[in-house]
Amino acid sequence: MQRFAVTVAVCLCVVHRVCTSAALADDTKVSFLSDVAPILVQRCQGCHGPQQNESNYRLDSVVELQKLGDFGEPIVTPGSLDESLLWRLVNSQDDIERMPKDGEPIPEKELNLIRRWIEQGAVYDVADPKMSLASQLPRPTYALPPESYAAPVPITAIAVDPSGNQIIVGGYREITLWNADDGKLQERIPRMVERTTCIVVSPDRSLIAVTGGTPGVYGEIRLLKAADWSEVRFLGSSSDVIWAAAFRPDGKEIAVGFPDQTIRIYDVATGVQRLKVEGHADWVTAIGWNAGGNRIVSGSRDKTAKILDANSGEPVITYSAHGVPVLDVAFSPDGEFVYSCGADRIIHYWKVETSKREAEIVSHTDVVNRLAIYDGSLFTASADRSVQQFKLEDRSHLKTYSGYPDWVTAMAYDSARQRVITGCLSGHVCVADCQSGARVLEFRAAPGYGRPGVPE
Repeated sequence: MQRFAVTVAVCLCVVHRVCTSAALADDTKVSFLSDVAPILVQRCQGCHGPQQNESNYRLDSVVELQKLGDFGEPIVTPGSLDESLLWRLVNSQDDIERMPKDGEPIPEKELNLIRRWIEQGAVYDVADPKMSLASQLPRPTYALPPESYAAPVPITAIAVDPSGNQIIVGGYREITLWNADDGKLQERIPRMVERTTCIVVSPDRSLIAVTGGTPGVYGEIRLLKAADWSEVRFLGSSSDVIWAAAFRPDGKEIAVGFPDQTIRIYDVATGVQRLKVEGHADWVTAIGWNAGGNRIVSGSRDKTAKILDANSGEPVITYSAHGVPVLDVAFSPDGEFVYSCGADRIIHYWKVETSKREAEIVSHTDVVNRLAIYDGSLFTASADRSVQQFKLEDRSHLKTYSGYPDWVTAMAYDSARQRVITGCLSGHVCVADCQSGARVLEFRAAPGYGRPGVPE
C-alpha cells in the first residue's frame, strides 16, 4: 500500500506539473504576425485576398480584416469567440460551412493559436496595417527539394550562368545548374521557394535576381551572389507569386512586378524601395527597361501594357490593343517602340509616344509566352511548341525552331555560343544552334528522374 501511495503521489505530481505547464503554455501571448498571420496567408488568402474575395471578406491585411463583408459581421471581435466570424467558420463542425472551403480542416494546433489570439484581445502587432500580411511575415523556412524527382516540373525560369558554361534552371524548391555542352547536372542550389519564375543576371554579372513563390500563398524577390549563390539581399515578399523582375541597364536598380498590381523599384546596393507605382488593375506579369534607364514597360493580366517614367513613377502611355493578358514586353533598342505578346498569339509592335500599333507579327498558332531581343534578332517562344526568330531591323522572318516536346515556357540566350535555350512545360531543356537551326542538346532538368544516382 505504501508503494502504491507513493506511486499515486508521484503520478499526481506529474499530472499537476503537466496540467500547470499546459495552462501556462495556453496563457503564452500569441503574436498575430508570427503565429496567426501565416495561417491566414497560407490557408485563407486564396479565396479571401486581393485577387479573389468571396463574400467581400478579405484577410490579406489588417485594414481589410477590420472591414465588414456581405454578411455585415466583423471578421474578428477582440475577446469574443462567439462574435468572431473567423472563429465560427474555421471551427465549424459543418462540412459545408467550415472554412477553408473544399480544403482540409485547419489543424488543431493552428486553431488553438487563432482561438487564444482572439481570447487575448486580438492584438495586431504589425508595422503597417495597410500593407499585405505576406509582405510583413517573418522569412519562411525553405523546405528542401526532393532527393530525386518523381516527375519533372514545368520550367518557368531559365538563364545562362555568368561564366557561360552552365544553364540555370528553376526547379522545385531549388535552382539547378547544368553543363551547357553536355546537359549534365553540375550543382543543386537548395532552400529556394517552391517555384522559381524569373532568373535575371545583373549587367555586371555579379548578381542574380530570383523571383517566385507558392501560388496563392507567398512570393518573393531575392538578390544572390553569382559567385557562390549566397544571399546578398532580400528585397520583398508578397501574398502570391512574383513573376517579373529586370535590372536597370546600369545595374543600379531593379524593377519588380508584383501580384498586387504594383511595380516597385529597389536600389540594388542598399535594398531600399525607391518607388512604388500603382497603375495596373491585375497581376504584373512582365517588365523591362529602355536602354536609357529612364522608362519602364510592363505587361499585365489586366490585358494592357504600360509605360511609366522610372524617375517619377508618372504614367506615360497605356497600350490596350491585345484584349487578352499580356505575358511579355520589351523595348526596341532605340526605345521608340515596344514589342509585346500574350494570349492573342500575335506579337505587337507599337510606338511609345502614341501607343499606335505600327506592325504585328502573326507567326504562332498558340499563346506567345516569351519574347526577347538578342544579337539583333527578336526571338519569340510559344505554346505551339516552337520558337521563331526575326530580324530586328525589319521584323522579317529568319528561322523557325520547332518540334519542342511541349509548350515553350521560358527562354534564354547563350551569346558566346549563339544558342537559344528554352524550357518547356514538360520539364525539358532544349538548346538550338542559331547558325544552323539544329537542336544540339536536350535533357530533362529533374535531378534523379530517369537517370541513376543523385549528386551529393
